[in-house]
Order: sequence, then C-alpha cells, then structure tokens
Amino acid sequence: MVGGRSGVRGEGVSAHLAGKVSDHVRDKDVCECFPATFRTYTPSSQIRLDEARRQGRLRPMLAARPVYRVASATLARSTAPSMLLLPVAHTTRQYLATAVCSGGLALCAQGALVLAFRRSKSPILQRSAGFTAHHIVALLFMIVATAVGFAGWFSPAAATSSAAARVLVADGTARWLSAMLLGELLLWDFPCSVFIPKLQIPVIIGHHVGLLATAALAWVAPLYWGTFYLGWAELSNIPLQLIDTLEHAQGVAAEVDAPATTARRLQAWRDAIWPVFCASFLLVRVIGFTAITARGLYPDILSALPAAGALRRPLLGFLGLGTAFNALMLFWFAEAVGKALGLVTWDSGVSSGSAKAQYGWQAAA
Repeated sequence: MVGGRSGVRGEGVSAHLAGKVSDHVRDKDVCECFPATFRTYTPSSQIRLDEARRQGRLRPMLAARPVYRVASATLARSTAPSMLLLPVAHTTRQYLATAVCSGGLALCAQGALVLAFRRSKSPILQRSAGFTAHHIVALLFMIVATAVGFAGWFSPAAATSSAAARVLVADGTARWLSAMLLGELLLWDFPCSVFIPKLQIPVIIGHHVGLLATAALAWVAPLYWGTFYLGWAELSNIPLQLIDTLEHAQGVAAEVDAPATTARRLQAWRDAIWPVFCASFLLVRVIGFTAITARGLYPDILSALPAAGALRRPLLGFLGLGTAFNALMLFWFAEAVGKALGLVTWDSGVSSGSAKAQYGWQAAA
C-alpha cells in the first residue's frame, strides 16, 4: 500500500501531499509546471490560481511533478479513470513542433496519395488525384480532432471546473488542437487551394481564414471551449466529407465515361451517408453549436473579463469569432430549409454540382 502511514491511498496521496505545501512553494511549482499558462496570461494570476485550487485542478499536477514534468511531456495522462493519453502543448516549443509536424505530415500524405492515385488503373482516381487526396487527408484530421476534442471535453477536471478556470486556466489539449489546425492550414490546406481549382471557393477560403484566426487566438488563450470549437465540432464534417468525395467522383465518372454501375454504386453510398450527415449537422452544428456558444462561451468569458487583464482582447476576439461562426452555421441551415421548402431561389455560392450547392453546406478542411 502506498502512503500507508498517512491512511490515504492512490489519488488521496496527491491531495494530502499538495495540502502540506506552503502557498509560496505551491505557486512557484504551479508556474513551473504550466509555463505557457502563467507567462502568457496576465500577471494577476493569483485570482486564477486560487480559483483553480478550489476546483482541485492543480494539486494532482503538483504531486505528480516529482515523477515527471508536465511542461516537458508531449502526452499528459488524463484525469479520467481510463488509461487515455491526451496530447497537450503547454509550451511554445511544443506548440510549434505540433504545428510543423501537423502541416508536414499533411503535405507528405497529400504527395504520397497523389502519386498513388495517378498510377492507379482507375480513371476516376487519375482524373481527381489532387482533390481526392486532399479530402482523404482532411478526413483523417477531422477524425483525430473529434476524438481528441471529445476526450478533453468529457474529462472529469473540466466537468468540475468553474467559469474562471475554463477561461483563465490554459487547457493544454485545446492548445494542441490549435497547433494541429494552424499547421495544417498554413502548410497544407491553403497551398492546396492554390493548385487545386475545385478548392478555390471564396466562401470556404474565408471560412478557413476564420479558422486560422481562431487557432491563433487559442495559441494565446487556450480556453477549455476550444476542445469543442477546434475538436469535436468536426464530428458532423466527417460524413459530409465522405459525401463531397463521392459526389465529386460521380461527376468525374461521367466525364471519363465510366460504367453506369460505377455511378450507381457511388450514388448508393452517398444516399446511405446523407441521413447520417443531416442528423449530425442538426445536432452538432445547429443545436450544439448554438447552445455551447450562448450558454457556455458567452457567460464564461463575460464573467471572467474583469480579471482577464492582458487576455481581455483575445477573449473578446473569441466572442466575435464564436458569433460569426454560429451565424454561418445558422445561415447554411436556414438556406437548406428554405431550398427544401422552395422558399429560397438564391445560392450562397459554396460549390456547384454537389450537396453543398444544393443545401448550402460545406465541410471544413
């Protein structure tokens, strides 16, 4: 039995030992364990330290410090009972390394897939090598972002935290998601848009510029809410990405005079995925996005602004971007409903010849 004389087991040892540490030493250790948090954040961090202590979020890290330094780890063990490892980016070095690796891996995967598709015997893959490779890589990033975002969102520490802790204490997983997104946008997605004509859609490029701004803000102020906006909000984009790829393949199949059975098979797959996308978009992008923005992001930031200090501007930026993205989701949804009812005759110009043009929806790459 560990710590038998104290009568405390397991995690109780961490809380018992942390309770014996003086406030002065505890503050010093916390700042060393979370350098990105307390060097980037306002000097009035004592308010946040006290708030985080009351929520029990910092003590486990202090007790674990003799075993490993949180700031030097690429992966930090979640506070959840499971053995899940959550990726984190507490320091600038970790952030930049994650961004470079993310963009570099995306570029390498894009190049490898394009070469493979161009050597393929399928005329559909040969004709659409760049577009198909881009969507496959984007799909993989969406799956990773969704999985990591869910893990960070449902961690017990997040569930018991207060508004101040969710906004003013840096979330290493949200910052990691930010780094992954920023790297793939700058090093892979935007360059692909230059060389692949079908990706040169003004509405989507503008949307991705907004995502880039969100990722940059999350670098400075990695809120807990980033595990949703940069993470599991991508859940509804996974089926849409598949639909977009299948519909593009349908168009290419007609251009290369592929057998009719091929077109019918692609259409059947698309029709099977479509209801899944509709349900996920309604739940995640309309209901979930609006509820989290209105009842989570807004109240937390507004309540924390008086103690935000140097973070005031980044937090206000989050409010603006959250409002803009939420309005965009509602706009696309309203356009879809209007077209379904025959009340809308105009098109948002997102795409043509695909589900996004018909329903006004587009996957974020």
